[in-house]
Amino acid sequence: MTTRHFGADPRSQAGTRVEFPASRTDGGEASVSNDVAVQTRDFGGCTILTVPGDLDAALADEIRWAANAADSRHVVVDLGRAGSVDASAATALVGLHERARARGGGVCVVTRELGVRAQFEQVAPGFAPRCYDQIGDALEASMSDRDAAPADLA
Repeated sequence: MTTRHFGADPRSQAGTRVEFPASRTDGGEASVSNDVAVQTRDFGGCTILTVPGDLDAALADEIRWAANAADSRHVVVDLGRAGSVDASAATALVGLHERARARGGGVCVVTRELGVRAQFEQVAPGFAPRCYDQIGDALEASMSDRDAAPADLA
C-alpha cells in the first residue's frame, strides 16, 4: 500500500502542488505532517482519502484535488474523525461522486455520524455517496463495484 502526501513545496511556484513520498512510522502506517490535510492511499485500485477532522470547503477542495491526482474511479473518503460536514463540502463530495459514477465508479464515505450522513442526503437526496460505519465495509463495496464493472460492460 502506498501513501502520498500533498502539500506546497516551498521551492515551487506559489499555488503549485507537488507529491511527496510517504514517510513511515514503525507500524508501517504513513505519518502525517502538519502541512498535510488529506492522506491518500491506494488499495487495490481504490483510492482511500482520510480526512483528519471536520470537513470544510478547503478540505473538500483538497479531497477533489487528491482524487483527481490519483485518477481513480473508486474512492473511499474516510470521515471517521469528522463530527460535521460543511454544506459546501458535502456538495463538493456529491459532485465528485457524480463524476466518478459517470466513469463507472463511485464514492463511498466512512462515518458513523448521523448528522454527516444527513448532510449528504440533504444536498442530493437519492444521489449521495453511500455511507458505511467501517472502512472495511466501504472498501468491500467499492471493490465489489470495481469487480462488477467489467461484467456490466460485456
